[in-house]
Amino acid sequence: MIKRIFSFSVVCILLLASHAARGQSGLDHAFLWTASGGMQDLGVPAGYIQSFANAISRKGQIAGYFLNANEEPTAAIWTPATGWRILSQRLNPKYSIAYGINSAQQVVGVTEVPGTNVPHAFLWTAATGMQDLGTLGGANSFAYGINDSGEVVGGSLTATGEGHAFLWTQSGGMQDLGTLDAGGFTPGSTAYAVNDKGVVTGYSVPKDDFSEAVFWRNGHIYTLRGIGPPDPGQSGPSSIAYAINNVGPIGEIAGSFSKSSPNDPAFPFLWNQATGAITIGALDGSTNNTATGVNDLGQVVGYDIPSSGVQPAFIWSSADGLQSLGTLGGPTSWATAINNAGQVVGYSSTP
Repeated sequence: MIKRIFSFSVVCILLLASHAARGQSGLDHAFLWTASGGMQDLGVPAGYIQSFANAISRKGQIAGYFLNANEEPTAAIWTPATGWRILSQRLNPKYSIAYGINSAQQVVGVTEVPGTNVPHAFLWTAATGMQDLGTLGGANSFAYGINDSGEVVGGSLTATGEGHAFLWTQSGGMQDLGTLDAGGFTPGSTAYAVNDKGVVTGYSVPKDDFSEAVFWRNGHIYTLRGIGPPDPGQSGPSSIAYAINNVGPIGEIAGSFSKSSPNDPAFPFLWNQATGAITIGALDGSTNNTATGVNDLGQVVGYDIPSSGVQPAFIWSSADGLQSLGTLGGPTSWATAINNAGQVVGYSSTP
């Protein structure tokens, strides 16, 4: 199983599940889904056995990666004109994963420092190749999102070993976004997405030591109140935000929350500043669900984990409700992102 997220315990529970939990009866392939065409298999280039799509830009450019037989990941991009292309000028040919892409075809993700197994965030462009973004003073960093202005977000270890969210800009470098007050617990935070207004979203660890969905705006951190029971005036005891759009002064935020502990069933939500959170629901009575993407039309995508049977990716809108995206013939599919054209990307097990 490849290494993915530098994690706190709740992230492992709610974040995109590991490859060991996917594709039990077949290999995973990246997909592109549209309402008119359904789920399109994006295939796997020669020399690799699996492919994964993690992000899609406004222009339909897709960022992801391949796995070879040794489970070594290689970052790549896909466009309708060119198909899959491995990122050029990689810092480490044996380890790179692309997590985000913008309309200028700038790509962010994680690679390993050459000669080590230490992960560092990267920013890639066709002109400059892969740039190491460094860290907040600790060993590790991971980049998960980028907006159309080239602002990058992710998480990094600090010099004291804490995991903190960061915002990276070309002019300012990597800036520590800080955390909620953790009381007597070890503070922590991670940023997963940034919209074109510069609002960043992710999670932080507050005084109860459970993660809490947050956003950062103009240097300040804010919690998302009203996410789920038991108290509608407070957030759930465990929540994470994965995606943000450009609607309103802040943006609408999508993610997942649990009711009373990180091990409880997880529910997907869509939140905005005016109305608070909407719980999206579940397919076929499943009790573990996550929203991973949202576009400016308020369409939300994600996945659910039923107790048995087929596990499909989903799309939700206020007009049409919750719909399954199906699979590529295997039992599972995972939606990771959606753009304003309603194009959804992710990966699915094959027969």
